[in-house]
Order: sequence, then structure tokens, then C-alpha cells
Amino acid sequence: MSERIYTTEQLSERLSRTPEGYLLCADVPINRTGEMIYNEREAKLMPWLRQFEPDEQGRFRVIREPEEVFRPETLKSFEGKPFIILHPDDGSLLRPDNWAELAQGNMQNIRRGEGDLADCTLADVLATTENAIELILAGMREVSCGYDADYIQLEPGILRQINIVGNHLALVDKGRAGARCAIQDSEGGSVMSFRTRLKSLLARKGLAASALATVDALSAEEEDELQKEKKGTKDEEPEYVTRKDLEETLDCWWKKTKDAEAKATKDAADEEEKKKKDEEEKKKGEEGAEAEKHSVDWSPGCATKDAALQDLAARSEILIPGFTVPQVADRPGLTAAKRAVLKAAYATEDGKKAIERFTGANISLDAAPGATLDAAFIGASELIGQANNGRFARRRIAQENFKPAGDIAAINKANRDFWDKRTAKV
Repeated sequence: MSERIYTTEQLSERLSRTPEGYLLCADVPINRTGEMIYNEREAKLMPWLRQFEPDEQGRFRVIREPEEVFRPETLKSFEGKPFIILHPDDGSLLRPDNWAELAQGNMQNIRRGEGDLADCTLADVLATTENAIELILAGMREVSCGYDADYIQLEPGILRQINIVGNHLALVDKGRAGARCAIQDSEGGSVMSFRTRLKSLLARKGLAASALATVDALSAEEEDELQKEKKGTKDEEPEYVTRKDLEETLDCWWKKTKDAEAKATKDAADEEEKKKKDEEEKKKGEEGAEAEKHSVDWSPGCATKDAALQDLAARSEILIPGFTVPQVADRPGLTAAKRAVLKAAYATEDGKKAIERFTGANISLDAAPGATLDAAFIGASELIGQANNGRFARRRIAQENFKPAGDIAAINKANRDFWDKRTAKV
């Protein structure tokens, strides 16, 4: 990995990110020595080739010798030059007037490769735009140099390239130099697996970590199934997947995943709603059973209704004599009437004592449930009724002990009998 640029996140052996999020691609082979073949169709599209004589098939073979490719001036000419996506359609080179429109980064640390890459020019490529970074991470990796050069014709169809001056480096689907000149992940020349590219694209789309974990959880069979859905695969590189292919695969897979997640979420919500309804029904059933103990039949002309109203009137008179009981037309009205009577009785000293025997102290009669009201209404009226009966019995005994004496003659006779008895004793 290049030590010339500061990075903070290592994606692979040769890919890393800077603090700003730029993507550094280290040790990228950008061109090579050897021969480049241009067929007749390609040659017709390249003005610089038209001045030379092709071979019998209309083709050109361009020789690139190491002395020219690695010439110090050639290497220096690529230093700091722009990194772009695809060559300009008109075949032009980058200038100050079109640089801002096309540049997607730059390349630096230009040098000749070593070992197996001794025939290649290497560069550290810094991709600075979101589009370029996404394309690279999605699997678009081959590169192609844009440059100016002179040519010497050795014989029909054979040219020697000299005086190479670098202009730019383009990210392409298929480069003329072949798969060797490409952004790679490791020294061995491997690129990221389909699974890794899929995760990278998911991350670039800003999807949650749970989505990335889902990709990690893919079985080998599931990964193979996803790869079968891609199109435009390069014959010579079955692992290669373009950004468009990867996005099509991702969209199909992600829809299936989200549909499954949505169904699971809905099923969980439905189960929770069912549980809640079951609990509510159970609670209503318990309250209904309790209310049934004190139920009143309110059908027209029903004797039960008449008995309930009579009981309400009688007990109300005991609890708070002279209190005007509200009109009752249905069972809720009966409960409301009992509440009103109890509130009036609770305002009296005797009533409060009797009611709190059944409700506890400091009861809020406005909030008390129907069962509590029934218990207090019946119980308190019974207590007060019994107390009233005791007081009546004591008054009756006292009155019987002091009966009217009768007329004057009877009074005189009674007095004589009293004193006669006392004189006899003396």
C-alpha cells in the first residue's frame, strides 16, 4: 500500500479510504510494453492511424518497447494527471477547458513495476468522486491510458510507438492492454468476490448494517443463484460483474429480502394485535361476569325493574332521608343514581362512617367501579337501617314506661292506694 497518502480505512490489500472518503487504489498497472493490435474497424475510427498503411487485413500492430514506455520523460508525464470514467467520446485529450467536467480523481507515484509487473507502469490512483468510487467497488476495474505519441512505420501494418506523453487514465469496461491493467485488491491480482462487491454496493447505497449482515449470512448456493441473474459477464473473466449488472442483481435480491422482512414485521404486528384483543376480551368477560351478579332486567314492564327501583328508593331514604333520587330509565341510570345517593350520604358523618366500612377511607365515589358502588349502597343502607331500628326500640320502651295516667278521680285513687300501702307497712 502506498505510504504517500494518508488513509484511515483498509478495504483490501490494495484498496483503502482517506479521512474524506476518497478511494486510494495502490499499485495499479496502467499500461504495459509489447504489442497493441487494432483491427480495420478500430483503425478507421482513429485519425492518427489513417496516415499509415495497414496490412492486407486492414489491421495495425503497434510495438511499445520498454525504452519508450519507461523513458523518464514518459513516466513523469503521467504524474498527477487526471483519472476519468471512460475516454472522451470524440477521442480528445483532457485540457483546462474540459478537465473540470471529466476529472474523477488523479494518479501519482508513477514508476516501473517489478517482478511479474516489470513490463508494466504502476500508479497510485486516487478516486475522488462518488460515482467513480461506486463503479470501482461494484467491480468496474480495468483501466486505459490516454496519451499523445509519435509513430514510425516499419512495414505495412506495423508501427513503432515513440515519444509517449501521458494525458489521463480512464476507468473502462474492457481495456486494450487486457485484464492485467486493472485496479486489483491484492498482490496476486485478485479482485473482490461477488459477495464483497455486493456488500460494498449496499454500503454505498447507505443501507443499514443489518443488510450487510444479511449478505454475510448468504449460503454458497444463494450466492450462486444471485450470480446467475447477472448479465453481460465477460467470457474470459466469469468473476467480473459490471456496476449495472450488480445493481440489477441487488434490486432483485433486495426486493425479495425486504418483502420477507415486511411480511415478518406484519405477522409480528398481527400477533401482537391479536394478543391485545384477546386480553381485552378476557378483561371484558371478567367485568361482565362481575356485573352479572348485580344485573337488572330492564325490559318493558319487567317485575325485576320495578323491584330494583323500589329497592333504590327504600335504601336511598335510609341513607339520606328526603333526598330526591334522579330519574332512572336504564341500568347505567341505576348506577348513576346510586352514585349520587352515596355521594350525598358521604357528606354526613353517619353516612361517611357506614360507607367507608365497605370502600375504605378517602374513596373517590366518582371513580369507583359499579361493583364497589353496589356493595357500599347495600351495606351502608343496612348498617344505618339497623342503627335506626335500635334507636326506635329504645324510644318505644321509654314510652311504654310512661303511659298516660287517666282522669283526676283515677289519679286520686292511685295516690290513696300508694299511701295506704306505706301506712300499713309502718
